[in-house]
Amino acid sequence: IVGDGAFLMQGTEVSTASQYKIGAIWLVLFDNNLSMVSQGMDHFAHDNENPAIWQELYQLGNPDLALFAKSLGADAYTVSSPAELEAVMPGVLQRANTDGVPQVIIAAINKTSIPPYYNPMYGPKPAKKLNKLN
Repeated sequence: IVGDGAFLMQGTEVSTASQYKIGAIWLVLFDNNLSMVSQGMDHFAHDNENPAIWQELYQLGNPDLALFAKSLGADAYTVSSPAELEAVMPGVLQRANTDGVPQVIIAAINKTSIPPYYNPMYGPKPAKKLNKLN
């Protein structure tokens, strides 16, 4: 399980799996954003004047990760719901285990869902906002 930004940085591992016929399976959580960064920046340095600034700054440009995975020798699937994921899994497991073909599943996720480590109940308190220097 990997985020879309991490898959862009390290996804070429797929070519090694393909070359050696290793049926590894990647589940890529796709929200077109470096969300761990943008959510963290919003949490610790929220900008009331431009609340969407961090989401805008860390967008990935909507890359076609399925095409990227296919170009490296994998089978690739795009899903947008748990039902779609459940539907492709038998074929994914079959191709990975029997044929040794790497499998990449691109799963669309909700980028507004906040992970528990940014929940004030569980995580550190946000830093106080600093005054702008003018």
